[in-house]
Amino acid sequence: MFRAALGIKSASPGDPLVVVNNNALTSQTIYAAGVPYRAGQVVTNLGWSIVVAASGAGPTGMFVGICNATTMLMDSANLSGSAAWTTIGLRTVALSSPFTIPSDGLYYHLILQNGAFAVTQPTFNRLGATGDPRINGAGTFLYATAGLAATALPAVSAAVTLAAAGTPLSLVTFST
Repeated sequence: MFRAALGIKSASPGDPLVVVNNNALTSQTIYAAGVPYRAGQVVTNLGWSIVVAASGAGPTGMFVGICNATTMLMDSANLSGSAAWTTIGLRTVALSSPFTIPSDGLYYHLILQNGAFAVTQPTFNRLGATGDPRINGAGTFLYATAGLAATALPAVSAAVTLAAAGTPLSLVTFST
């Protein structure tokens, strides 16, 4: 009920208000966090839980998006200048346009930081330790990477390859 009052449609890996530890992002790594959705849900914003605010000039790029296990579905504009990264708490950023979930299932919220903030990197909430299971019993990634040495997210409708390489993080994320 509390999540609904905040406008949260779906979250992963659980309640975005419960945290175990934190991490800064590695530049040019696309992080993917699995989020369950129901068909017909409309996603307009992706959210992240920030525990250390960024400071200084922004990086070359900050991008978020949503994909399924194989295809990029929606992305954002470059969000490097967004105040979302420079304040702590639950922060949302807009997708380029609203996206309607086509069928029930697990989708992935993507985040990419290309470059660095001049003074302080934002630190994101995540659950568990680095050794947490990244794949469930059915062989589905719960969290992964979707690219290394990336300067932007894949184009909408382009192929996405999820992998356990590149130190995936179980980032706390949600949508509104």
